[in-house]
Amino acid sequence: MGLFTGLIGKYPAEFLCKATLLLCGWKSFKAIESAGSADDTQWLTFWTVISAMQFGEFWLDLFRNMLPYYNEGKFVALVWLGFFRGANTCYKMIRPYMKQYEGDVDKVLEEAKAKAEGAAKGKF
Repeated sequence: MGLFTGLIGKYPAEFLCKATLLLCGWKSFKAIESAGSADDTQWLTFWTVISAMQFGEFWLDLFRNMLPYYNEGKFVALVWLGFFRGANTCYKMIRPYMKQYEGDVDKVLEEAKAKAEGAAKGKF
């Protein structure tokens, strides 16, 4: 075992993270199919926070193998976010930034959509 493999090893820890996301996906499916909307909001909040976390993880990729217990920490974070309402706490922190740049992001996405539609029709 190398110096930075963590407690349970890289691959078992990554498997636990993927299995946790799969379980969260299942809970999201159950929320969509349920009559109320409170659980829908909970899981939409979770996936919003996860998308921001995944983007940040892209930039950490260069260094994460040097961080001891990275995958175990990620597993704990996923459990906290999904099952202990941690996503609500994180969302409250990122929401002001999302609201601040909402118009700019919407504009860029609309322009990208128009370009993609033009390219699909052969109008570069």
